[in-house]
Amino acid sequence: MNKSVARGIALALLSATSFYAAADAHLIRVGFNPGPYKEQFEKGVAPYLLSKGYKIEYKDFSDGIQVNDAVARGDIEANIMQHPVYLKAINERLGIDNVGIVQVPTPPMGLYGGKLTTLGTPAAGTVVSVPNQPSNEYRAVLVLESLGWVKIKPDSDPATFFAA
Repeated sequence: MNKSVARGIALALLSATSFYAAADAHLIRVGFNPGPYKEQFEKGVAPYLLSKGYKIEYKDFSDGIQVNDAVARGDIEANIMQHPVYLKAINERLGIDNVGIVQVPTPPMGLYGGKLTTLGTPAAGTVVSVPNQPSNEYRAVLVLESLGWVKIKPDSDPATFFAA
């Protein structure tokens, strides 16, 4: 992770946590769901925060809904795991008002072929799995559209997207 990106995330977290009156003013509780962000945070952001005298408490969640709900309830100060479209969709779904304070790099979607060895037109009956959350489903279908496998309606909303 780029040092300036790591420092920006750290400073944003410090700003966000200053609004909370935690029992330990130097404790930052950060939530993660499965994915690459926790390791990036531990290697890129945590060393900076620790050098400034902060303690970090890591909370692991099994999905993005739980971690966003925990932020809204004040159980944690921050989560690092989502792009703006996902945040918008979760806010609408849960009726919460979480705010993004810094954009972290979002890993690209990938296509993993299993038995397929080429990206030509798939055979009839080929099954393709995509995420079941609207904004990430949209990202996955964009990959399929770039291959010419599907067409997305121009007026599709990434936050509420549903592939039929």
